[in-house]
Amino acid sequence: MFFKKIKRHGARITKPLIGFRLFDTYGRISIASLLVCGLTGIFLIIPYDPVKAYLSVTAFVTTNPAASFTRNIHYWSAQLFLIFTILHFIDHFRSSINIKRGKGRITRAIWLRLVLSLLVVFYVMLSGFILKDDADSRQAHLLLTSLLASFPLAGEFISTSLAGKSGSLIVIYLHHAATATIIIFIVIFEHVRDIKVKWPTFIYTSCCILLLSLLLRAPLAQPDESMMKGPWYFIGVQELLHQFSNPLIVVIILLLVLTVIYLAPLTKTRISGILKTAVWISVFIYILLTITGYFLRGPFYQWQSPLSSNYEAPVTLNFSPINLTANDGLTPVEVNGRIEGCMSCHKGMKGLSISHDPGIIGCYSCHGGDPFTIDARAAHNGMFIVPGNLGNSKITCGKSGCHENIVERLPQSIMATLSGMISVDRWVFGETNSPDGVIAINSRQNINDRVDMLGNSPADIHLKNLCAGCHIGMVKTKPGNPDWLERGGGCNACHLTYSKEDLSSLQQIIKMKSANFQNNRSAENQEDETSKRIEPGNLNRTVNSLKEITHPRIDLNITNDKCESCHSRSGRISMSYAGWHETNLKDLPPSNDRYKKLPDGRIFIKQPADVHHEAGMLCIDCHGSYELMGDGKAHKHKEEAVNIKCQDCHKRTLDDNNHRQISETDRETQLIAWIKGWNNNTSILLTGKNGKPIMNAWFDVKESKSALISKISGKVLQLKPPLSQCVKDKAHKRLSCETCHTAWVPQCIGCHNAFEKETEGYDMLKRKPRKGTWVEYSAEAIAEAPVLGMKNTNLKRDLQEVGIFSPGMIMTIDFSQDALSEFSDRKKSELNNRQTFHRLYAPVSGHTTQRTSRSCISCHLNPLALGFGRGTLELSSNGSWTFNPVYSLNKNDHLPEDAWTGFLQERNDQSVTRINMRPFNLKEQERILQAGACLTCHDEKSSVIQKCLDDFNGTIKQASSKCIIPWRNN
Repeated sequence: MFFKKIKRHGARITKPLIGFRLFDTYGRISIASLLVCGLTGIFLIIPYDPVKAYLSVTAFVTTNPAASFTRNIHYWSAQLFLIFTILHFIDHFRSSINIKRGKGRITRAIWLRLVLSLLVVFYVMLSGFILKDDADSRQAHLLLTSLLASFPLAGEFISTSLAGKSGSLIVIYLHHAATATIIIFIVIFEHVRDIKVKWPTFIYTSCCILLLSLLLRAPLAQPDESMMKGPWYFIGVQELLHQFSNPLIVVIILLLVLTVIYLAPLTKTRISGILKTAVWISVFIYILLTITGYFLRGPFYQWQSPLSSNYEAPVTLNFSPINLTANDGLTPVEVNGRIEGCMSCHKGMKGLSISHDPGIIGCYSCHGGDPFTIDARAAHNGMFIVPGNLGNSKITCGKSGCHENIVERLPQSIMATLSGMISVDRWVFGETNSPDGVIAINSRQNINDRVDMLGNSPADIHLKNLCAGCHIGMVKTKPGNPDWLERGGGCNACHLTYSKEDLSSLQQIIKMKSANFQNNRSAENQEDETSKRIEPGNLNRTVNSLKEITHPRIDLNITNDKCESCHSRSGRISMSYAGWHETNLKDLPPSNDRYKKLPDGRIFIKQPADVHHEAGMLCIDCHGSYELMGDGKAHKHKEEAVNIKCQDCHKRTLDDNNHRQISETDRETQLIAWIKGWNNNTSILLTGKNGKPIMNAWFDVKESKSALISKISGKVLQLKPPLSQCVKDKAHKRLSCETCHTAWVPQCIGCHNAFEKETEGYDMLKRKPRKGTWVEYSAEAIAEAPVLGMKNTNLKRDLQEVGIFSPGMIMTIDFSQDALSEFSDRKKSELNNRQTFHRLYAPVSGHTTQRTSRSCISCHLNPLALGFGRGTLELSSNGSWTFNPVYSLNKNDHLPEDAWTGFLQERNDQSVTRINMRPFNLKEQERILQAGACLTCHDEKSSVIQKCLDDFNGTIKQASSKCIIPWRNN
């Protein structure tokens, strides 16, 4: 019953198709197409070179309109030949009574040869596809070789005879142009006794082919495409080969189907019906496999859903009307084994580094467009004016053979997602239950389909007004160096730089475009089409002017100013690193070198710079690719994404586990080493966190010494191990390096955020002003040593260390009644004209490292360091401590304005913007102050204090009765 239904439905579908006739039989139309295909093939033999196949094809496609048009005719006539051959074969397959009886023009022997000729037809078609030698063709050639080689015993001989040796197209070329084509003509002649067609059939078929050839270009891809699609009739076989590890299984399946096709017309009616049904089921399955392979397979055969935001649609038809007019005065240019039309105009482009030299990679690799034409309009069609934006990076910077691994990681990097910033902000505003969460600011990173994940809640508008512009998913829309508030641009954010010469060239291009626009406007007004054309003389002058233009630099020389636009807010680490602290000043003091004003109007005052900055080190000398561009994992907060630690360079010991030769590292590291001209045998240090290479930290195996080489200046800095006092005692094993060596961090007191409905603000995501905005105020900005607290570095093992913190959000948030209309209905009932208060500290990385560490007193006798706030600590004669704060108590929680926790009190609420961090608990406070009591009398370098570092409890027990030691009996 099932087979009968399949057969009945199959007949319903195919009957109208089989019965449809345009002007002749399918067989005659097929022959007409074959004649056109054969004739044009003769002409293509002349410019085609099988030794340099891709170069020869791109050469005549780009520079020879006649040859390009002939190739189109050859391609489309071949497609029609195959389609109508299949339809004609189905005709015979459905009406096969003459074959059963062995009478008529189609005998069993002829039927056998016709069935076998299907293999020859497909071989001719596939060999023609392979001969263009692009990425699709090379994969198809590899798969064909694998199929043929899988035959038992004679596989290698068959493969070599029909597909040739790997990398050579000579054998396939000879078979396609001669052997297999001749066999097809012989089979057709035997079948129909002649190879003639009616003149109307030939004319109509030729006209159809010519129309297709004028409008639709024959496919031609690049040799390094990552998404490789074979011809439509072979994709099902490709999918089968992907599913089965042994190609012999696929060969057996195909031969089995051919056997069933041959036997179906020769058996009894009942068996014939079953066999035909099996054939239709096979065809249906093959169509499903073709659809799957064509639409659901992305680059490298990865699954992809058409509903996904990252879906890469295959190019079904290349609609590009052919230009039959030659462009005089342009010389074709060979680029890395192919002719690229872009380089006819841009051959002299200067300014790019060796890794992006147009003479090596051309223009198309980055900018897209149409490389197979020297017509300017056609070449620029569909090009990316600004490649490297996150939305196009996968098909520009992420091309196969370029930076595909980085581009895969980049969308999950903290700089792309803003995860942490969003989750903490929403949590503080009471919109989520936790400061943790992996959140991406954009659901789609597409230049034409930007959908931000931020809505109209108070937190999301707060982010849009003050924070959300600092992510690399923001699209760079205009050329030139970005303005202070023009952040984002994907890869361009760091790697693209305009020099003075580049900016001058940019002005020339703008003038040329403006002049061209005016000329076109004039031509349209005059209705004179000839004035729209560029005459050869004008074209040469245009090309010569292009050759004088310099391209903005794209390289690894990322200076610190690239970091400052985003990292001058929040933790302000880029400014702190250079020794600048933000003030509350509104005007710049006159003639004072201690102050500087940023483009956004904020004024900074000079403070001690980081020792690494003073040594000439840049941000990128420490922070590498796997931090900045992501490691392929989605992290909640930026400290999770940071790999580098002080001890990775300043190692206590060096062994085989913390260094590798460059040749033993990943491809990305080796590529950078090649660009820098570094020896692949050089040993480099690895991070302790995850073993990622620190490629500019070299290790001399013989001398057991290490040095850091600045990535831009090339300056060599010797890497010294930590001093003995950093590692010798037991008391400070849980202290991070930055706990002692951070000189100061930015701290603000009295922050207030209010939504002001009538104030002019700015939407950073939409990049336009808006009425109604969040405004932030702070009473005081201070640069002092950081507050100390506890970090759980491994939640599973409960490993804790002392880290540094800063008041992240000691502030009030004002939800005024007139602002409620701006927010979502979900929050109106909760916000009804109220204020919320928060006392939250945040982990910081000060980037103000100094050689000398902070003193013992600055921790053990400093109430700010302990989280109590600024003030004085006094020890009474009975061993009790008192604290006198500088700042008054806040009415909301009755703690000093700058405090984190109460004096000798514990906070049981979530007081940090991370769930795995906290202020010191009561026991830890007492322990610290107990050591501080000793420091009220004893110098920190005294023998008593040194003994305390090794055995604090034992030293306390031996203390004199005159010593005032709080909690001595605890």
